[in-house]
Amino acid sequence: MSHEVNNSAGSVTSVGSLLDSMRSYAPQLAEGDRADHEEAIAVASTRLENLRRFMSGFADVARLPLPDLRPHDLRRLVDELLVLLRPQLQERRIEVAWTSAPDLAPVAIDRNQIEQALVNVLQNAMESICRDGRIEITLASENGGPPTLRIHDSGPGIPPEARPLLFTPFYSSKRDGRGIGLTLVREILAQHRFPFGLDNDPTGGATFSIGLQPQA
Repeated sequence: MSHEVNNSAGSVTSVGSLLDSMRSYAPQLAEGDRADHEEAIAVASTRLENLRRFMSGFADVARLPLPDLRPHDLRRLVDELLVLLRPQLQERRIEVAWTSAPDLAPVAIDRNQIEQALVNVLQNAMESICRDGRIEITLASENGGPPTLRIHDSGPGIPPEARPLLFTPFYSSKRDGRGIGLTLVREILAQHRFPFGLDNDPTGGATFSIGLQPQA
């Protein structure tokens, strides 16, 4: 589907090229019509780009391979992701509090897939906050059990009408959302057999939790 939409005849790529060509006709139009001409092409081009991005995300979910499980240090992975996301966090003026138990054993994960899942969760938290807030990340074992990773944001929380639909493919409560991010997170964690959840926190905001031991 992604190939057909993006690359085949009559596809996003072909139509985009035609729209670019049509821009050259602007000088031939009456002066009063040029602004409408440019605006119409800009709107159509934006819609095509949104469709291309949507199909790219859809393809990521559809072709997700089985995880290549190897032991990894989750603390180091989170450290590296926070370095990666630091510019976005600083631009939004979002503070991050990150704590981890010191004696956690490596966890068997597909590093690339879990990295992508955590990037999506953290970006979702940033978008929920928008600006001037706080994300708290904790990695610890509770009562001697398996480690749990929790990501809490200080955003407004999950609207009641959105809670049953959070992991539904193509559903998004965001104005320009594609409904792919949390779907991909769900598929990655399900294939790792890690229990997970996203819910409002009693202290405010929302918390995404991931149990880092496969369920039977």
